[in-house]
Amino acid sequence: MLKIRKGVRDSWDKGIKKYLVCGIIYKNMDEYKNGNSPIIEWEIRHKDEVDRPNYFYYIVLGIMILLLGFSIWQKNLLFGIFVILATGMILFLSEQRPETYKFQLTDKEIIIGNNEIEYEYKRFSHFDIYEYHESENELLLVFKEKLKPLLKIRLHRGDVERIKEFMKTKLPQKTTEPSLLDFLSKIVGI
Repeated sequence: MLKIRKGVRDSWDKGIKKYLVCGIIYKNMDEYKNGNSPIIEWEIRHKDEVDRPNYFYYIVLGIMILLLGFSIWQKNLLFGIFVILATGMILFLSEQRPETYKFQLTDKEIIIGNNEIEYEYKRFSHFDIYEYHESENELLLVFKEKLKPLLKIRLHRGDVERIKEFMKTKLPQKTTEPSLLDFLSKIVGI
C-alpha cells in the first residue's frame, strides 16, 4: 500500500500513474522534484468561431457552378473533379468548430494540449509577440531548424505582458513577421 504524504495523493488517469500536488498534476514524482511545474497556464481556442451568413454558401456554390461550366466548356474532366473536391473541402472546413487548447509554460519547456506535446526552449532560436489587431495576439516561436514553420500560440490580451516577461528570461526577443500564407488564412478564416 502506498503511503500518502500531506498534500500528495496518487491518482490513475487512463492507466498512467499521475500525482496531484497542490492542484497540479505531474506524470511522476521526478517531475515534481525537478521543478517542472507550470508557471503560466491558459486555455484558448485555436481560432475565433465565425458564423458565416447564408450568402457565403450561395457564393461558394455559384463559383463552383461557374468553374464546372468552364471545365465542361474546355472538356477538362480532371479540372471539374478538382473543383468539386475543393468546394467540398471549403464547405467542410467552414463548418468545423475550433478546438480549445491548453498551453503551459514551465521552466524547461512549453507544453501544448491535452496530449502534452512538449517543446524544450533550446529547440527555438528566438520569440516574438505579434499583434494582428488590438484583441488578437500570437506568441511566435522560431525553430532553430530552418525548414520548420513558426510555432504560433494565441494569447489572451491580458496575459501578453506576463508571458512576454517570462519568455524574455528563456529566449531572446527578435522581430518576426508572420508569412503571407498566415495572413491569407486569417482573412479566409481557416
